[in-house]
Amino acid sequence: MAEYISHIRESDKKEQTVSEHSNNVAKIASEFGQAVQMSHTAWLQGILHDAGKLCTDFTEYIRGKSDAKRGEIDHSYMGAKYLANLAIELYKESRLNPDAALLIGRTILSHHGLHDWLTEDGENYFEKRTSIIKQDKEVECALPEIVSDGTLKKYYQESVKEYDAMQQKMEQLYKEMIAKGEQEKRNLSDDAKSVIPSFYQGFLERLMQSILMDADQTDAANFNDDIVYTSPKESTAVWDDMAKRMQEKCTTFRKKADAISRQRMNISDRCAAFANHDVKICRLVVPTGGGKTLSALRFAIDYSQKHKIDQIFYIAPFNSILEQNSDVIREIAGEENFLEHHSNVFSQLEDDEKESEKLSTYQMRTERWDMPVIATTLVQFLNALFDGKSSSVRRMHHLCRAVIIIDEVQAIPAKCIHLFNLAMNFLTHICGSTVVLCSATQPCLEQAEYPILLDEQESMTADFQADFDAFRRTILHSAGKKSFSYEDAADFCTEQYQKNGNLLLVVNTKQAALTMFQKLKERNSEFATVLHLSTNMCPAHRRTVIQQMREQLAAHQPLICVTTQLIEAGVDISFRCVVRSMSGLDHAAQAAGRCNRNGEYDCCSVYLIQLKEESWLLL
Repeated sequence: MAEYISHIRESDKKEQTVSEHSNNVAKIASEFGQAVQMSHTAWLQGILHDAGKLCTDFTEYIRGKSDAKRGEIDHSYMGAKYLANLAIELYKESRLNPDAALLIGRTILSHHGLHDWLTEDGENYFEKRTSIIKQDKEVECALPEIVSDGTLKKYYQESVKEYDAMQQKMEQLYKEMIAKGEQEKRNLSDDAKSVIPSFYQGFLERLMQSILMDADQTDAANFNDDIVYTSPKESTAVWDDMAKRMQEKCTTFRKKADAISRQRMNISDRCAAFANHDVKICRLVVPTGGGKTLSALRFAIDYSQKHKIDQIFYIAPFNSILEQNSDVIREIAGEENFLEHHSNVFSQLEDDEKESEKLSTYQMRTERWDMPVIATTLVQFLNALFDGKSSSVRRMHHLCRAVIIIDEVQAIPAKCIHLFNLAMNFLTHICGSTVVLCSATQPCLEQAEYPILLDEQESMTADFQADFDAFRRTILHSAGKKSFSYEDAADFCTEQYQKNGNLLLVVNTKQAALTMFQKLKERNSEFATVLHLSTNMCPAHRRTVIQQMREQLAAHQPLICVTTQLIEAGVDISFRCVVRSMSGLDHAAQAAGRCNRNGEYDCCSVYLIQLKEESWLLL
């Protein structure tokens, strides 16, 4: 019997047979599929995905004995074709639903990159690919090398049951969204009613595609590195260790007697108690400066312990928030259990020649997303759900059976809200995840045309009005004039600085920030340190400036900072006076969170001004 080859290791030219690779991928995919009760379906994907390599043409190509170039031999079509034919046979015999075979076949055809199933010319791409007749006879004769026909039929019968059960879940989700729309007196349009089932059918395919891609690439990487695959360790011990470290931190905080610290602990305790509930989508509404990150993390740890959660994700819209809060999360999780995934980490490692080994490990971790606790950006999170790149699709299935903390949720772009809502509903109702929407200024996502399905008990901290009363540390003022030129604004800010000893000015554009920095420096550099923050600065420089501000504020040294909105959400810093260029109320509230943050003073002023030179209505 011929031996068909799937991969050849570059380092020692060792060969991996198609049978070895296919069975390894089937095993890994089956484990991944357990999270959504689709393990038999995932196994079938893995066992058949490379069936087209069971031919002499591919073996000669992989050994370099043919003129074929990379991608010229279609090794994906045969597994999809064989399963489709098997499904037709079983449908004729016992009326088994053939749709499961279509789902599996599509993921097999796309395991090296996504495809649209309807071409621009209106052609059925699945039928086009599976109508190919090349190595069919040779592959069919060799298929018993990797799996018997009886085993295929047995797994396919179980796969049909899984598929039918999944369809029932998605039908129930659809009904809940219809009911939610009616409850909000926003009856879904006919277009919306037709879009939702199609969206979720596509999302199921993407999820199964993610499982196959990750399993395939994981086994290929393990073979290349001469590693035998082992299942990820249970996260239970990780959650127990994190709970101990969190308790130690809480014990330290409880010793503080001031009113702000007491209220922060009260919020944290309520979040921990909420972990006793069965949570799908909830809100964590905490005033700025209320200890939101640690409270959300405390809930996530307790919930993961009690509900057998696999991973915790912390999602933030801006790197400035992510870098700051990652330090806090890493301290609780431990370096060995934590992945901080964003561009700034990559840049730091890439720039250091001594860190090449760490960079390689880091890249592998960001590709796999297999660490117990992951902090990443909103962009990476949305990419995992919607981006077409294989690297993004591969990560999606790790969002199953996870607690997903989405910080500053008001930062989600308006054009993404419908997709975001649909995806959150899928992750929670289909994938067994829990989503926590964090912000002091919550968007009304449940009132969108495609509403998010908030839990009946939607607020983690119940009635949060008392929290806002306790954290009322500022008064919002209009600056009085209808509009300010740059010169007028510089004079006004200088006056407020002189009254208060330090001042933060937040504007809407980088150009306005640079101009105001220059004008305030001209007026005040003899008496105060004047600093400038902008997203144009490299990450290391931004961190240095923020740290300098913290040190000078703690030492009560005279300070003025001019910045864009990058400082508004999540940056733990406290000025005595804040001036905010006119924008939405959520920006005003977030800017106020950088004023008197820890209640150092009785009450401080936040001023709103309108700069003539800023076209804020266009922002």
